[in-house]
Amino acid sequence: MRACSRAPRGYTPTVLVTLLLVVGFIAVARTSRLLPVTAPFAVAVLLFVVASGLRIDHPLRQLLTNPWYNDSNRLAALLPLVAIPVATLGALVIVDVALRLAADRRLHAWVTPVAALVGILAVFSVALGPNVRIALGQVHEAYAYTDSSLILSSDEEALLGRLAEETPPDALIAGSPRTGASLALAFSGREVTQRHIFGSPSDEQLFLNANLRDIESDPAVCRTVDDIGIDYVLDFGRQDVIDPAGAAAYDGIQNLSPSRHLVLVDSQGPDARLFRIEGC
Repeated sequence: MRACSRAPRGYTPTVLVTLLLVVGFIAVARTSRLLPVTAPFAVAVLLFVVASGLRIDHPLRQLLTNPWYNDSNRLAALLPLVAIPVATLGALVIVDVALRLAADRRLHAWVTPVAALVGILAVFSVALGPNVRIALGQVHEAYAYTDSSLILSSDEEALLGRLAEETPPDALIAGSPRTGASLALAFSGREVTQRHIFGSPSDEQLFLNANLRDIESDPAVCRTVDDIGIDYVLDFGRQDVIDPAGAAAYDGIQNLSPSRHLVLVDSQGPDARLFRIEGC
């Protein structure tokens, strides 16, 4: 139950949400007409368990998750949404029980509003819980600009910040999206040959990804550069966003050396460099 509802990706469970879910399920077990409230949650949990526990080629996983998401991370993100009706039901049950107890025992008039205020504060405290703090810490670590950050290092970010001054507005920039070079589009508005790591690059683009470094010796490289219309190359070395092994497909546009056709325009640190293509 912990892996499926409270902490699907290993985060610290939220005690309050867990309590509300348990009360909600107890209410459903006692009153069958409330069963539809749990249906979305049950379906999401089932899909998450199947995607997490079965091989990617398992027939049951293919049947159930392929029309939706085959990725357990995305399915885990659905769980908080579908848990809301169940948790809300649990909260209503607790409120109803508290109101009945207050009426039976004839408590002071101030007890009810104080109890309501405490309940509201308890609900909003979920946003300050340990799982939220852990998630925010991981996001900060993943997206912070540091000398060794995978998505974009501080040197790369500094160089991207100068692109608007060093390249014309209609420039087309080549670079490996697996190193963050494609972020030139977001930082400076300059078009890039590949905007992200997925997609289907053309045969010409695949050829340059593997062979642009041979621009001085292979005439086909210059012809392909002209055909595509590439003006600059943004070289961020081989530090890959996902898997270092994937960088091999872009060896032709990584760790380049200045030459007659590759003119170094700007650099920042040991790995972030901008080249202008000339003479093609």
